[in-house]
Amino acid sequence: AVVGTVALLALAPISGGSVPGSRPGAPLNPAALVGCLLALAGAGGAALMRERLAMVASLGASGLGLALFFLAVRAPDVAATQFLVETLTVVLLALVLRGMASVPDTGPDPRPWKLLHVAMAVLFGVAVGSAVWAATRGPLPGDMARWYLDNAYPAGRGGNVVNVILVDFRAFDTLGEILVVALAALAAGGLLDRGPAGRRPPGTSSSAAQPEFDSVLVRQAAYPLAAVLGATSLWLLWRGHYLPGGGFIGGLVAASGLVFLLLTFGRGRTRTLLRARPTSFLAVGLALAAGAGLFGLATGRPFLTAAWATPGGVSLGTPLLFDVGVFLTVLGAVLHISLRLAGERGD
Repeated sequence: AVVGTVALLALAPISGGSVPGSRPGAPLNPAALVGCLLALAGAGGAALMRERLAMVASLGASGLGLALFFLAVRAPDVAATQFLVETLTVVLLALVLRGMASVPDTGPDPRPWKLLHVAMAVLFGVAVGSAVWAATRGPLPGDMARWYLDNAYPAGRGGNVVNVILVDFRAFDTLGEILVVALAALAAGGLLDRGPAGRRPPGTSSSAAQPEFDSVLVRQAAYPLAAVLGATSLWLLWRGHYLPGGGFIGGLVAASGLVFLLLTFGRGRTRTLLRARPTSFLAVGLALAAGAGLFGLATGRPFLTAAWATPGGVSLGTPLLFDVGVFLTVLGAVLHISLRLAGERGD
């Protein structure tokens, strides 16, 4: 999924941000229809399956269907984020479920309750879908979308409107969002804490500290693949202001490579490779994102107002510094939770 995401981002400028077979404005978009059907099939499969890992995989397929839909409607940044989030979610949930004991079915026949759950789910889905349809069927007041399109390059010096909005026009909102990501990761890490290294609750398997992929071929390919993903994440970070990419997507790609190393070699070697604690990435990332706003204050302008310089003819600005902060915060959050799930104390 990660390799597919990178390929889609690379081809997005060529295809105009859509996939082959999708025609903007057409009565029926085949790619979007396939994405919707895959999302429905995944959600339905998860409701019917009994095995936990099969349910997680089915939910992942549902998320991939939504990503295909986003790509079909010309939203490559959102599609890439959805692809990466679903990939990491499946991996992390698999790690969680692996350590949970199976609970046998007890009590009365669960079929009436299942029918009730199905009915509630259908009604809730219809209600939410109807609300979204009613909210989007008519024109919205004003023309904010056109304003962003017209001002992204003149005011934000970027060709990727989504990234310009996130790191410039509405950077204060993004700062609050990555702060929530960091706090959520720290809270989740506390809940997942297994105690000091080498000590686990009675009856808990010690396999959490061992590599998941016991394969010579996987081990030989792990470092080259992680290096490629690391370099790709920096490429996505650098180009994000002009083409699909950015700090959030780049951070997820880098985290995917390190999580793959964690699953291949275990927490010890991964921690040695990092040379820093995930909480350090969180702290530095938040500091860089907040520090980018001080340049505006220093020149008498509002907080997080972009400042630009052109050393050697290369346009560099505080939005890139802000995006680096987003990159490190996302990377630290994913690693903090992943190492805790693997039995490693992240602080």
